[in-house]
Amino acid sequence: MENKILYLLAVIAANLTLRSETDLLAEAEAFASENKPVKKKHSEPTAEEAAIIDALYDLYPTKTWRDNKEVSTGKCAKDKTRLLQLIRKRPVAEVEAIIKAYVEEKQGSYLKNFSTFLNNFPDGEAFFKARPQLDQKIYQ
Repeated sequence: MENKILYLLAVIAANLTLRSETDLLAEAEAFASENKPVKKKHSEPTAEEAAIIDALYDLYPTKTWRDNKEVSTGKCAKDKTRLLQLIRKRPVAEVEAIIKAYVEEKQGSYLKNFSTFLNNFPDGEAFFKARPQLDQKIYQ
């Protein structure tokens, strides 16, 4: 649609001036591409958000046990970006409660890779409904 509009404008301008349509079209496309707003992939966290992210990041252990071996939970810097997205969409207390409850529930058994856990982050209500032995109030 945008290209059709640029082409029509170039044709009109070519009829009004003595310049060729292709020259005007090229100039219009160059102008349009220069003036497009640049989208940021991820915005930087504020100082308050950074402190919250660090606290949430520290709740998940770096090591877990599998087959009588201590193995890494794969924590990395990308996880902090995912935590930022989570706390911008959900209440911090809910995210914190779910992480604490999951770690406590899996105490002594295998924990998921941290990135996997964050990418498949459970819904708070459904998480606690499926685990009646966990009292949500304890984690808030």
